[in-house]
Amino acid sequence: MQDLSSSNSLSFFNENQDRSLYTIHFQTPTGFRSQGEYVLFPTMRLIFQSLMMKYARLVENRQDIEEETLDYLVKHSRVTSYRLESSYFKVHGKKIPGFRGD
Repeated sequence: MQDLSSSNSLSFFNENQDRSLYTIHFQTPTGFRSQGEYVLFPTMRLIFQSLMMKYARLVENRQDIEEETLDYLVKHSRVTSYRLESSYFKVHGKKIPGFRGD
């Protein structure tokens, strides 16, 4: 497992890795919004979009992402297995549906 805190995100994204299998572990309840609503389980598009947005803000100090790159990543990726459970977290006192696990 690799921690993607802001201090080591840069090295993770900039390393020249030749791997074809990654495991993502969501330690805390996580949620993604799509079309204004929270979705219970993530899609590859939502995961990559979130990572790209965080990278763009952290490294490039911008809010937009390259849609072409996002489309390419989604097209060439797939989920092979998962062990997720539904979970909730609060935002401004409101209960938000989410998930955690791998």
